[in-house]
Amino acid sequence: MAAAQRQLPRPFARLAKLGLVCLLAGGGLARGVVQFDVFMGFAGKARQGEWFPVTFEILNDGPTFDGQVEMRPRFGDNPVYRFDVELATNTRKRFTLAVFAGTNSGWTAKLKNGRKTVARHEELKLDSSYPATSLLGALSAQQAGGPVLPKTRFKNKWENDRYTPRVAHLQLDTFPDDPIALSGLHALYLNS
Repeated sequence: MAAAQRQLPRPFARLAKLGLVCLLAGGGLARGVVQFDVFMGFAGKARQGEWFPVTFEILNDGPTFDGQVEMRPRFGDNPVYRFDVELATNTRKRFTLAVFAGTNSGWTAKLKNGRKTVARHEELKLDSSYPATSLLGALSAQQAGGPVLPKTRFKNKWENDRYTPRVAHLQLDTFPDDPIALSGLHALYLNS
């Protein structure tokens, strides 16, 4: 007795083979996602004419590539800060750059792969304060833990706004490890 062979229709067989090839080739239909986050200054604050940290966090779910982070002020003839980073598949990288704050409060950050821009942030803002303003960094284990400073009492509002000390509530995971970036603070308040 001969075994009866059952065959699939020819168009269906071709479609099944094509699907199998795409699946084995690594899923060329799906592309990886790159997440690019930027944390400016000391909790968004910095003093004019001082250094401040910019922390970048990049998550690469796509193929490996050698990237370059580019940070530049939106206006003026200020320097461009660049940092080369290797981004392997399924990795998260966090690093901090020390950046000098001129009088500019608008910044642009880009993540590039060669000449191609992978991700960008166009409207990065920084709460810049007058150079004579005291800026204190508060690092606390509790959300409410921070210094309580007395109010300034000048004759006019302009002087109160200009000379009132500011507190930046910092987080441990974005705390800068570069001493140059920390030079923009007058003091650091630690509370456990």
